[in-house]
Amino acid sequence: MSAFRAIAAACLFTIVSSAANAVFADELETLPNLKSLPKGYERISPVIPLLGEHYAKGPVGTMPYGPIYCGYKGKIICIEWIFSPADFAAGKTWKNLDGIAGMKLPAPDHIDIIYEANGHGDWPIPLYSLRSYFVSNELLAKVN
Repeated sequence: MSAFRAIAAACLFTIVSSAANAVFADELETLPNLKSLPKGYERISPVIPLLGEHYAKGPVGTMPYGPIYCGYKGKIICIEWIFSPADFAAGKTWKNLDGIAGMKLPAPDHIDIIYEANGHGDWPIPLYSLRSYFVSNELLAKVN
């Protein structure tokens, strides 16, 4: 009987995994292609878990910086902007952030503001990342 249960469990896992992958494929299908990025954007990173590849233009390391487009399987899954804590502390305001006008993007699934005390990548200094995601957290968990 235990062999039967093992086979049944494996079959159930395969069915559930296939269904989940189909849902994620449908979710990605609705997103704009990376080919639709504005001129001048180049890939600046390989796939980073939970974020995808990064596409940007301009001198990396300046602040504020962005938009940075996050890509996965040829689709735009996120837009990111990077800000300095000093600008936030000084009460600086940013309106009409670049990167959305003229782009056919879906409504965000969720938006995160992340404080990174040690920075990341080309920014070895404290920073904030504002990320507007067009995909679910469940799909992001598969990005690696």
